[in-house]
Amino acid sequence: YAPHVMRLTDGRLLMVGWLHEERSQQACQEAGWSGSHSLPMVLDLLADGTVAIAPAQELQTLRTVHWHKDQVNLLGDAQYTVSGITGKALEIQVDFLPHGDAEFGLKVLCSPDEEEQTRIVYKPQTGQIFVERERASLDQRANVNPATMPVDLAPGDPLHFQLFVDHSIIELFVNEKLCLACRVYPTREDSHGVRFFSRRGHTELSDINIWEMAAIW
Repeated sequence: YAPHVMRLTDGRLLMVGWLHEERSQQACQEAGWSGSHSLPMVLDLLADGTVAIAPAQELQTLRTVHWHKDQVNLLGDAQYTVSGITGKALEIQVDFLPHGDAEFGLKVLCSPDEEEQTRIVYKPQTGQIFVERERASLDQRANVNPATMPVDLAPGDPLHFQLFVDHSIIELFVNEKLCLACRVYPTREDSHGVRFFSRRGHTELSDINIWEMAAIW
């Protein structure tokens, strides 16, 4: 909401938006704050005239602990749990290569027993990405409706996710062309796990990188 764009001295076009709350007014009042800025995003034009959007490269200075894996194959209804890195402020980059009609994605802000979890899933049947939030929070005042975004993906094309998680904020950049932002409100202190999953098919994951992120303050 209310995006503002400025041109930097190096010529880049930088956009910052305002992220609404997605919880009740009472919950906002109890928390003592409402709303947040988005990440700074760089806009550009691609050769076909469409807009490219990507997080500003300066955000890389906030990266701390790093986790990397070259390849993961998920067959059928399977998931892969990331070990050695957790947090409520993360940057996650991964390339997905789907086979057939497999649904795939990842879970973030996930408690060990999965009582709380936010699922980000691509569904080829609808050509959309969903942020499924019905189990994102035990607080019933939070919005549980899915956030969605259409993705134009040809058969055999990879899907690149660059995901930022910041406590209640989810900002997902896809193939440097699309961005989806929404809010979630996990309540448990141990809701900080990351898991990749595939449903009803084979999905390849490659060049997986996860960073814990430092605060800007």
